[in-house]
Amino acid sequence: MFISGLSMYGALFLLPLYYQQVRGASALGAGLLLAPQGIGALLPRTLAGRLTDRIGPRPVVLARHGDRGGGHRPVRAGGAHTSELLLSLVLVVRGAGLTTANIALMVARSRGCPVSRSPTRAA
Repeated sequence: MFISGLSMYGALFLLPLYYQQVRGASALGAGLLLAPQGIGALLPRTLAGRLTDRIGPRPVVLARHGDRGGGHRPVRAGGAHTSELLLSLVLVVRGAGLTTANIALMVARSRGCPVSRSPTRAA
């Protein structure tokens, strides 16, 4: 969870700075340019749970963390003239990867919890 949080919140700090300082966007413009990541985060929600139940959380988390590392290449190598469409697609994939990995981590964390200790049990 620490590594997942670090990759998510670290990039959420750096990506607006990239859009503002390198690409010349305003604060509002940088926020709007990050919207594809939110859209990407919504897409795999049900699929991630089913995939985690089918093959287990470990392969899902490892695949998604590896995917995120390679997915930042256009941003790292990009400059002021990198395609907006390419950057938006990278953010959609990044958002989907974050959601998938986080769901798998939550499933792994709660899998061994007895029902009696679950906060969602009936009173």
